[in-house]
Amino acid sequence: MSFFWIIHYVWSIPLKISIVIYLLYLKLGWSAVFGSLICVALMTPLQFLIGKMMSKNAEKMSQYTDERLNKLNEILLGIRIIKLNAWVESFKERLHACREKELRPMKLDCIYWTALTFLTHVASILIAFVTLAIATSYDGDFSSSRVFSALALFNQLTIALFIFPITVPITISAIISTRRLEAFMALPDVHKELDGSQNVARVLSRGDNLL
Repeated sequence: MSFFWIIHYVWSIPLKISIVIYLLYLKLGWSAVFGSLICVALMTPLQFLIGKMMSKNAEKMSQYTDERLNKLNEILLGIRIIKLNAWVESFKERLHACREKELRPMKLDCIYWTALTFLTHVASILIAFVTLAIATSYDGDFSSSRVFSALALFNQLTIALFIFPITVPITISAIISTRRLEAFMALPDVHKELDGSQNVARVLSRGDNLL
């Protein structure tokens, strides 16, 4: 659902960055263009690299989530048999093991989000520093009005640079979800559902392996 309200940032944020850089060019000259392009060229590949790593991690997280839900579904189907044979602890341990595997990529995803946010803020600071350094070295007439106007534009650039990387993992998540739905829809139709006795027998066979 987040993809539908954030998809327009994919084209609007680059447009905003281009407009802000042009306004910085009017205020500071070519130093603004060089400083912005240098920092964007350095930070953007790192951000997309993190986005690619987040994509692979999201696939693993989805697989572990499916595994946990399948285990939970099996437990719910045979809950009476599990209670009757006192297999609660055995199935509880198996479910906890699935949950632990699911939590590892979730923790890694938090680290990726932190790194992405950190790079965004570092990029905004570097753009301002490099641009002002180049402008002061090549332009002797550097008034306070130009500095404060440039800082206001840098603030707008920071907002754009902060939002744009967020669109990357959300777009990646949408692509992964679409692929999973396509794979599910491509599965053959099930013409005969398992009845209750077959479900119980399957749970019993799994429970025997635990003993």
